[in-house]
Amino acid sequence: MINVLLIRVVRTLLTLLGVLVLAFALGRLSGDPAALLMPLEATEADIEQARRQLGLDRPLPEQFVLYTADILRGDFGRSIAQGRPALEVVLGRAPASIRLGLYSFIVAVVLGVPAGMLAAYQRNKLADQLLMSLSLAAQSLPSFFMGITLILIFSVQLGWTPAFGDDTWRHYLLPIFTLSVYSLAIIIRLTRSSLLEVLNQDYVRTARAKGLPETRVRNVHTLRNALIPVVTVLGLQLGSIISGAAVIETVFAWPGMGALAVTAVNQRDFPVIQTIVLLSAFAFAFFNFAVDLLYVWLDPRVRL
Repeated sequence: MINVLLIRVVRTLLTLLGVLVLAFALGRLSGDPAALLMPLEATEADIEQARRQLGLDRPLPEQFVLYTADILRGDFGRSIAQGRPALEVVLGRAPASIRLGLYSFIVAVVLGVPAGMLAAYQRNKLADQLLMSLSLAAQSLPSFFMGITLILIFSVQLGWTPAFGDDTWRHYLLPIFTLSVYSLAIIIRLTRSSLLEVLNQDYVRTARAKGLPETRVRNVHTLRNALIPVVTVLGLQLGSIISGAAVIETVFAWPGMGALAVTAVNQRDFPVIQTIVLLSAFAFAFFNFAVDLLYVWLDPRVRL
């Protein structure tokens, strides 16, 4: 067990190191960082002075060491547009994105897993065909189109929900639904396929032959083993929902990191963009590590 955890920790640390290397390299391959940080009207002398102040005139290995040390201290640079530390700017928007992402994730899991189970146990019947058709449609529709359509129907025409903001619980309804639909469809389809595969295993037929109740066969012998690939997707979907909701947040004017990223790109606010990218990558690494730990609990064979 300890060896498994150590391997997962080392793998996570290597992933984070790779993210730092990529962020460092892309920040320099995309252009001169000093020029990106300076105003458009800055002269070449101003850019050269900024380059010396930022240590960009030093050798690349030394720059990477200094860059990593700054990141470990929590120094992600200063926002060009707001003149504040970039980490402070991003963390100010993080709670709104986390709330929206977690609520959407909970909706997707609570509805998706039971719906996938229903589709598997009702294979080729009306419920299965209906759920598969709806999930295919949900995966096919672009999220921005769905969000705009929901605003036009429920906010503009019917007036049931607010179109923008996050002040009350009613502001959460449309963004949560829009953000959870894609993940919900993936969970339904994957849960169904995993259950259908497990239902044909020998140990399931043996459990039924021993006379065990069908509820025990489904919930203990079948569902637990079928959840292993589902858990993998859940970890990835949680990371993508929280860190990648730029389109949804822009459509609904949600004050989160996604909308901040779009604004930062338009303003050429490179430190804020880099901070969002790094924090998103760290979130993905953390969720993948949590998924690895769940594997050990779901399937003891992983420990071997």
